Amino acid sequence: MGIRRLIESKKNSVNQKMLHYYLNNCSDVVFSTGVDFVINYCNDTFCALTGFERSELIGSKLTSILDGQNGERLLFLNNANGSETFRIEISIGSKTGSIKKIECKTSFFQNKLFIFIGRDITAQEGIIKEKDDKIKTGEEEKARSQEILNSIGDGVISLNDKGEVIYVNKQAIDILGFHSEELIGKLLWKKIIMTDDKGQEVQIENRPIRMALFTRKRIYESSYYYKSKDGRFIPVSITATPLVMHDMVVGGVDVFRDITKEREVDRMKTEFISLASHQLRTPLSATKWFAELILDDSKNLNIEQLGLIKNIYTSNQRMIDLVNALLNISRIESGRIINDPKPTDLRKLVEEVVLELTPKIKSKKHNVILSIHGDLPLINIDPRLIRNAYMNLLTNSIKYTKEGGEISIIISKRENELVSQVSDNGLGIPDNQRQRIFEKFFRSSNVIKVETDGTGLGLYLAKAIIESSGGKIWFDSVEYKGTTFWFTLPLSGSVAKEGEVTIDS
Repeated sequence: MGIRRLIESKKNSVNQKMLHYYLNNCSDVVFSTGVDFVINYCNDTFCALTGFERSELIGSKLTSILDGQNGERLLFLNNANGSETFRIEISIGSKTGSIKKIECKTSFFQNKLFIFIGRDITAQEGIIKEKDDKIKTGEEEKARSQEILNSIGDGVISLNDKGEVIYVNKQAIDILGFHSEELIGKLLWKKIIMTDDKGQEVQIENRPIRMALFTRKRIYESSYYYKSKDGRFIPVSITATPLVMHDMVVGGVDVFRDITKEREVDRMKTEFISLASHQLRTPLSATKWFAELILDDSKNLNIEQLGLIKNIYTSNQRMIDLVNALLNISRIESGRIINDPKPTDLRKLVEEVVLELTPKIKSKKHNVILSIHGDLPLINIDPRLIRNAYMNLLTNSIKYTKEGGEISIIISKRENELVSQVSDNGLGIPDNQRQRIFEKFFRSSNVIKVETDGTGLGLYLAKAIIESSGGKIWFDSVEYKGTTFWFTLPLSGSVAKEGEVTIDS
């Protein structure tokens, strides 16, 4: 062998070793077969993937390790020529029984050799399947949620952070009469008009959903009306909830229901209470009159009989007070009560209330402090209504303050309103019951133990009177240390309102 041929031989030997080293250490799968698809070469990556030894693979048919496949997938390769490269996916059964998916580039070399170079895509196929499953599951969940939202009895309107409608369910469409195309993409407050109990349009910043977006708190309201497409004003109970993601408000959900039937039921209940209470007043008044006649001629009664008649008179008076309270509440709630403002001396009004309650004050030996602003102007209010509010607040203070307690009434002027303060050092209100104190028929647990006599209507009625007169009422209290109520009245006076009856009439 000449030097040149020896050098060429050594070069080829080195190149072959380098090629062999590369093929066995590359991450790609490399194998080759003859035209009969008998494997005549495979690299280490292919052996590792299938789990077979090289000796087990060389000389065996490729089709024998294809997963459930025959040679049909490979038949088209018989028509190939040296100028073509094909892309093919094959599934191979490994020695352990698992299935491996390989994506290959296949070339036909010198009309006698198929060379396969590919990569393992088993994991990728699993990820794709998992993604497909998740997409499918997500679509199913979305469809299920859509069906639920369309089946519930409440209307649902979803907004983005700009206030534009992005979703409307079927019930909302049925209640309001709009088509979804008329609402989607539009500002809710420009498309759907909202009014209050007085028929005044609610300003954008006061709408529940706008307040929910601004405050990030859930808002509950049941005193508003939505105007439907055909012009009807529908009373609705609303729950407005902000949608917060990553500490940012991204939108909100307005859930509402038509409470027309509930309002009608409430109206019928109020009318029934009013009618029943009115009918009860006549026999109760007669009973009171007869008891008074007997007490006036008490010289013919022994001590036991006198005690029984006094009990009848006291119990009857409690019934009359309850009936009067129910009548007043039904009148206010039904809008039948008259608000007839006239210039009123608030000092004189309060002094008359205190004078009327003096027997009760003396019986419990309370000390009453009265402090009224020296330059108090006449205020245009309905004296009957405001007198009733003072009467309820003071009656509670007298009743729920132990003997020898202190009660103070302070009236002051502040900017454009008068502020009244009624304080006592009585039983107070438990912290966990503060939010219920103005509810109808509610009495706190600590006062029930001490004083069984009470209707739970006084504070509810006082609040209704003050708010209908243009004022506000609030309180502060510490259990067993006392309570202070404040309420305001506008110096401009109350707004007159026509009605059918006056309070306590």
